[in-house]
Amino acid sequence: MNKKKLIFIFTSSCLLFLLILLILYLSEKQVPRHSPSLHENKKDQISSIQLYNLYYLTQALYLLDDNKKQIISIKIEDISTDYLVKRNNPGLLYDIWLFIQILNEYNVDCPRDTKELLLDFLKDLQSKEGFFRANLSEGTKGNKNSYLLNTKMALDIFNYFSIRNQKTEIALRWIKQNVNNIINFENPDFISDGGFLYNIMYLENLYELDLLSDTDYFSLIQQLKSIYPDYPDSVEKFDTAINMNDLLDVNLDTDKKAIEHYLLSTQLKNGAFPLYGNGENADTLTTYLSIKTMKKLDIKIAKKGELNEWINSQLDQILKISM
Repeated sequence: MNKKKLIFIFTSSCLLFLLILLILYLSEKQVPRHSPSLHENKKDQISSIQLYNLYYLTQALYLLDDNKKQIISIKIEDISTDYLVKRNNPGLLYDIWLFIQILNEYNVDCPRDTKELLLDFLKDLQSKEGFFRANLSEGTKGNKNSYLLNTKMALDIFNYFSIRNQKTEIALRWIKQNVNNIINFENPDFISDGGFLYNIMYLENLYELDLLSDTDYFSLIQQLKSIYPDYPDSVEKFDTAINMNDLLDVNLDTDKKAIEHYLLSTQLKNGAFPLYGNGENADTLTTYLSIKTMKKLDIKIAKKGELNEWINSQLDQILKISM
């Protein structure tokens, strides 16, 4: 395919704001290798929201101080996710994805029995058409774009285990056949459709195949570039633009001063950032994306001391350690 593609990190973050909606719906370099078990009751149980917070808090902390990574890694082996891997968990796939992300981040081996359990769940979550559901009770008649992120997360998990088989091929074929039902080419939304494009191109790079035609690709890029300047400011908008620039080299104008002004206007007294830039309650994912954006654009992080203190206090509640 005649598109410029770059090598980039494993974690795709352009659609991370959608994961926040999932969490609200649920309401709830190298380190020594360990082998955590999902079924050791003597270990500290962790909930879906704690797993969510743990992953994004650690990602945020590493951007500020990578020296803390070794300290946190010691506690990871003491966490049990037995509570999460149950067939009635409404956030089953997302929780498995977060668990795998944490294993990958800490260079942790996944025990064979745990691997088999997770792969069995993936088998049950995959539809006959090839896409993946978020949980075992979700139907298969929803909008096609609602299944893209699920399918991307499932493919991430298969990739972690170095698995490429009939299940992954069927999933990729489903994406290719349904691109026009996933992306709104006629009236695209910058964050949603920009995120869909990013994930599809991420998978193209990961699996070295074509999922989107050149014609559709270049048409969508031009539309996204045209609507970007007037699209309402948000950290999700800026993160999507930065990700697209890094991966696709589309040269969206990430105005450093404008972005700095927006982030400073939404930052809380404790240094963290609220969901969608509104309210007084800090959100871990929004805080991570804000820090990531500032680091990427070389923007000075205000209230860094307060921010570090807030992150450490939140991690202490989860891991029961003094940072």
